[in-house]
Amino acid sequence: MLEKAGASRRGAPPYLLYASSLVFIALATALFPCLRILIITADGNTLAAQVANYGDEVVYSYLHSVEKTRVREFFRVEGDKLRLVKVEMSSVGAGLPATNRAGFAFVDGRFVVKMDQIMREIPLLLHPATLPTLTVRDAHFDLATYPAGTEVMVKFVRRPLLWLYLRRIMP
Repeated sequence: MLEKAGASRRGAPPYLLYASSLVFIALATALFPCLRILIITADGNTLAAQVANYGDEVVYSYLHSVEKTRVREFFRVEGDKLRLVKVEMSSVGAGLPATNRAGFAFVDGRFVVKMDQIMREIPLLLHPATLPTLTVRDAHFDLATYPAGTEVMVKFVRRPLLWLYLRRIMP
């Protein structure tokens, strides 16, 4: 009875099945949130986005407001979190760690404090006088161009490939 309604499907090439499978796979790949993106937002607006892989280094650098020396905080990407690994500074004094702390060392003319703190996000309150910068892999973000008191949040989100291409984050 079904064969009377149309041609027999036996032996017909399954192009429609192949094509629909390919379209499904392409859409799933493009739309499924699969990549970890480090997002830098200021006052709710996205300033920058950078693909970050497990083990990548994120460095936040600024001038200490009292000592006027460069301080660098080193984070390591671990899943959807950041681990504060160490802090480097040129001097110790007001507002900086003291030498009696465990993990404190003097390496290559800089004081290094080993840390082990996991963070889901890094909240920053910017001031242009401190010349804040953020480096993720090879990307360098100058945060000194934002006005004093700008609240910046550095955190991970998952985004699909299509989002990355539309935002021109991936070629």
